[in-house]
Amino acid sequence: MKKLWIYGEPLVGVASADDDWFGRFAEKDIVGPDHLMPREWLEGSSSVLSYFLPFTPELRNTNRGPGLPSEEWVSARIDGEAFNNAVRIFLVGLLSRAGERATAPGLDPRFRVVGRKSNWSERHVAFAAGLGTFGRIER
Repeated sequence: MKKLWIYGEPLVGVASADDDWFGRFAEKDIVGPDHLMPREWLEGSSSVLSYFLPFTPELRNTNRGPGLPSEEWVSARIDGEAFNNAVRIFLVGLLSRAGERATAPGLDPRFRVVGRKSNWSERHVAFAAGLGTFGRIER
């Protein structure tokens, strides 16, 4: 297997915990009524930090052919989620050491996925934070 970089330059954005989009995410046809608001995850929160680690073009290109996903893409997807968990832990710790309160819903025991819908959508949060669309979002 050819060695590839997994990620390109990260994207980082911040949304207000009061952003109207969070209320819209709870609509049935967007994320769904189980989507929790930022203050349900962390009482008194004022902002939501969002980051996205895009796969490099070289890695994405390994997955362009027909059939099953490439070995490189599957490895990056599995190892990438483990790395994302480490980033979440690091960011919560960094903010805590700076005197801020922080949480990462994806690591919270209340986080759940039911019927392919979760109670916190990082893709939708990235949209609210101005990072663009990841997948399909209807406006």
